[in-house]
Amino acid sequence: MAETSAAAARSLDHFLSVGKTVQSNEAAKDLIRAATAEPGILAFQEISELPAVRALEASDDPECRGMFKLLQCFAYGTFSTYREQREREGLPSISAAHELKLRQLTVVTLADGLKVLPYSLLMRELALKDVRELEDFLINECIYTGALSGKLDQRQGLFEVEYAAGRDIRPEKVDDIIAALEDWLGASDALLGTIQGQMGWAEQQVLAKKAHAREVREKVDKVKKAHAR
Repeated sequence: MAETSAAAARSLDHFLSVGKTVQSNEAAKDLIRAATAEPGILAFQEISELPAVRALEASDDPECRGMFKLLQCFAYGTFSTYREQREREGLPSISAAHELKLRQLTVVTLADGLKVLPYSLLMRELALKDVRELEDFLINECIYTGALSGKLDQRQGLFEVEYAAGRDIRPEKVDDIIAALEDWLGASDALLGTIQGQMGWAEQQVLAKKAHAREVREKVDKVKKAHAR
């Protein structure tokens, strides 16, 4: 998995380096087509922030805007998202490699919210009709590629998620995530304070018990000495 992640990182760095030299809309569209089909790459926000790629969004050409929307679909959407937006928003047609990538991203997205994925849900979201096809896809295109790990429960028709790769975070959700982290840190600080307080109380109790034991021993010693006389 580490080798797969490293290879994906190198591929992404390559496209980012190339993207910084892109000057035309056609070259930017070609960059998007290549990057979104590249095996291993599951994050596309950095590519969408390249100036030449960002220019597609503001273009008067519907084809340019459609290509940028396609990139956004790969960054934040799923296979269902693409199928819904293809006609409505003018997204371009995609290759088999692109469909494979969107299906991988769909499983990663589902695995982020659910730790047990029913086959019925996966087949619906991935537009697959055959269980064998689904299991082959999960094993060969998700587990072996490092997109996620888990166990197939063929008897119950479930996939039990152990790990899933991360995806891009929508910019509008960043503030919510920061707020959640701040709440978590606040709760952690409060818990730490409680634990420290309990440790302080426990330490005081130990010292008090030691003092009491010492006092008892001294009284016993005095009694023993008195009887010895």
